Amino acid sequence: MSLLKKLASETAIYGLSSIIGRVINFLLVPIHSRVFLEGEYGISQKLYSVVGIAMVFLTFRLETAYFRFGTDPTERERSFGTALTALLVGSAIWAALGFVFLQPLSSWLLLPDRTDLVGMILAILAFDVIAEIPFARLRLEKRPFRFATIKIIGILVNVALTVVFLVWWRTNPDYLIGGRSYNANFGIGYVFLANLIASGVVLLLLMFTIKSFKAPIKVQEVNQPLDAIPKAQPSFKLSFDKAIFKKMVIYSAPLVVVGLAGVADETLDRILMEKLLPGTLDQNRETIGIYSACYKLTVILALFTQAFRYAAEPFFFANSKNKDAPELYGQVAKFFTLISALGMLFVLLYLDAFQHILGKDFRGALNAVPIILVATLFLGVYYNFSTWYRLTDRTIWGVYIALLGLGITIVFNTLWIPVFGYMGAAYAKLLCYGAMTVAAWYFGQRYFPVNYPLGRMAFYVGLSLGIWFLAEKMAEALGYSFLLKMVVNSFLLVGFIGIAWKMERQNVNSI
Repeated sequence: MSLLKKLASETAIYGLSSIIGRVINFLLVPIHSRVFLEGEYGISQKLYSVVGIAMVFLTFRLETAYFRFGTDPTERERSFGTALTALLVGSAIWAALGFVFLQPLSSWLLLPDRTDLVGMILAILAFDVIAEIPFARLRLEKRPFRFATIKIIGILVNVALTVVFLVWWRTNPDYLIGGRSYNANFGIGYVFLANLIASGVVLLLLMFTIKSFKAPIKVQEVNQPLDAIPKAQPSFKLSFDKAIFKKMVIYSAPLVVVGLAGVADETLDRILMEKLLPGTLDQNRETIGIYSACYKLTVILALFTQAFRYAAEPFFFANSKNKDAPELYGQVAKFFTLISALGMLFVLLYLDAFQHILGKDFRGALNAVPIILVATLFLGVYYNFSTWYRLTDRTIWGVYIALLGLGITIVFNTLWIPVFGYMGAAYAKLLCYGAMTVAAWYFGQRYFPVNYPLGRMAFYVGLSLGIWFLAEKMAEALGYSFLLKMVVNSFLLVGFIGIAWKMERQNVNSI
């Protein structure tokens, strides 16, 4: 199997698991948007935004450092044991501190009366942080099926418990679970309780999985690919190597800044909207809830980008010494952009249908979806263009680019949210990811030149947006029914696929 086909197959597995998981998880949106008020839903989204930022800081990006050093078979066991030990000890320390200062922390988050929510968030964070390294090990050892299975089990547990709590138990409040009846005042807390239990189940499954990891590499196996080495009896032991830890920290320290900036670019708009929108606190939280719900309609493109990252990160490291790497990475970026453009067009053409997933009160920010989709596409291209600084150990350049994006996020959200509301946040996100993509490409050409087919990539993005624009103008001019619009849009989608196939058929056949 060629390298591109191998990457594609692994991306498909990760993607399928992500799609199945998100589809299952997406069933929660109709429940949340019908059970909770907009403001209460906004609180949950704000807290999950905080979780995203905290995850990057608390993992210290050791999972990426593990890819860098664990690719060397002679250092794989030491890297794994050291990274896992560091996160176990670190999680215990900061979680304990969080519970000691639970009340001040809750007040800082503007939730002085909901220490229960903040306490559950601390526990969820601890479980998820520890799980990062075992999940990374599964990716490095090319076990996407096991990775996917554990992820899906966690999501199923989360969804099942949410349905039990918010659908069945809420309508049967006198039934006792754990000696307690349903508490309507706990409200959104049941969402976090379900998440906490699911995160615990996932971590437990990963701990059992650790026992099946491969034994240390023998000297004669050093030059063999990881997936070509036969499985041996497991011999993993929790350990800590100061020398390898120092190397991992030096490598990953700049990536912490990159990760924090990246999560801030993704989530800071919802945090700032609470303070910058002109309404009352309750009104602003309602807007955050509506914006966040519509944001979830971009899930298809986000899923593909996530699946690609799962497969591509170890792939790029494993093939960095390949003499054909620059050509290979260029082709990867082109096909990534093509599929992303197709996914974006799919969401845009069927947006009138997708909106019904949301409750009626949560559809007020649909006009932001096209902007967020284009921004998400840029983010995926940025991941392709920014690989060079990880491969060449110039991670400080990732900091420079990340700070550029963060500066744009802070400045333009601050300027635009008070004036344009949630649309200002959407446009700030597009400007941020667009600028980062250009910067990553420009500086990458100096240190790790790759012949990216920029013209072809831009054509696919432009074609996707052009077809959507045509579809909207046709519907507006002819005024046909919803059903006819869906039929016409389906033909337009097939037209995009046909044009792309004609242009890439030869390249696909030669992969």
